[in-house]
Amino acid sequence: MARVLVTGFEPFGTHRRNISSEVVRELPSNIRMNDPWADLRQKPAKSLDISIETRVLSVDEAGSTEIASALHQGQNWDAILHIGLCESCRIPRLETLAQDRIDMRIPDNKGRQIMEQPITGQGDLYVTVPAQSWMNRDWSMECELSVDAGSYLCNETLYRTLSALESTSSVDESVI
Repeated sequence: MARVLVTGFEPFGTHRRNISSEVVRELPSNIRMNDPWADLRQKPAKSLDISIETRVLSVDEAGSTEIASALHQGQNWDAILHIGLCESCRIPRLETLAQDRIDMRIPDNKGRQIMEQPITGQGDLYVTVPAQSWMNRDWSMECELSVDAGSYLCNETLYRTLSALESTSSVDESVI
């Protein structure tokens, strides 16, 4: 059975709720998935049973490092999906880049506010899934690819996760 981790965030700033945590809380713990690219293959892949693990991350440094720390401690998932809240977005975005920078326009939930600093100084990191090919599919809702996860906790969490994967795991694991 494949293991997938899906994370969201608690409310922050002036937000009384965070849609990402609401989505995470509504996910089932197991799903059976048919091959979404069956029409592109000569022979469709078998159905896959997926165990979905969920976490709502705190909007602070501990939340931004929680998944990276779990990876460094030997946790392993077949895929990791971080869901965040973009205040100015009208449609869902699939982030393809984690920028090596943090610039918090508001303090996090523990009062930490870092202005215009690199996260590690090692450079930006790209997600390891073929996100561009996903855009060629006929989805039931509009979405777009993005290379700007912002400069707050969503980007920091994605960056720290990708960095941990880069240092601890094999090439076939995926994060979006």
